[in-house]
Amino acid sequence: MWTRILGGAGALALALALAWLYGNARFDAGQSDGKLAEASKWQKRVDEQAAQIADLRVANERRVAQAAGRYVETVQRFQPIIVQSNERVREYAATPSGAVQCLAPDRVHGIDADAAALGLQPAAAAASGDGTMQADADPP
Repeated sequence: MWTRILGGAGALALALALAWLYGNARFDAGQSDGKLAEASKWQKRVDEQAAQIADLRVANERRVAQAAGRYVETVQRFQPIIVQSNERVREYAATPSGAVQCLAPDRVHGIDADAAALGLQPAAAAASGDGTMQADADPP
């Protein structure tokens, strides 16, 4: 009697194990089709994003190249003015009045000419004065 019960229980356990394994295999096969479709959808999205990032990088490189070109043009345009200003400072420093801390009125006009050459607005005159500077009588 016990043999029949144990034999029947063993056969039932074997049948349940096979059904469970076979059922999981069928479930996994059904899911794999869905997973493949979903994976290909996500891979397509990743590829689109990678292409978009590559386009953005190319556009950024173009923007940087254009900015560098504009910078070089600006430096080349200002270079003669910078050299001229440096020469004026050296010449002025060689004079006796070059040691004076305050600039003479004719030197201030030179600064205004440099500002005009750069396209800058001239400084406004002081509200309390007539707009002219007085030269120092004797440098210290």
